Amino acid sequence: MAIKSKLVKLEKAQVRLADERTLLAYIRTALSVFIFAIFILKFFPDYPDIFLIFITIVILGVIILTIGFVEYFVFLSKTKK
Repeated sequence: MAIKSKLVKLEKAQVRLADERTLLAYIRTALSVFIFAIFILKFFPDYPDIFLIFITIVILGVIILTIGFVEYFVFLSKTKK
């Protein structure tokens, strides 16, 4: 019986670590999108609608980041039960 409870604890830890890795992947992706937006703004300043493109890419990064945090906290609340 003690071995089974230890396995359950290990499974919960494994799920939690997987959730954290997924969150870090979302953060890394959002950061890459933000850096790409800055790259676009810095190296293509002569285009007339570049600021609109910049804002669109930044909003995409914020959406990715928000999805990551929401998914993380939803899974975290499910695993605590």
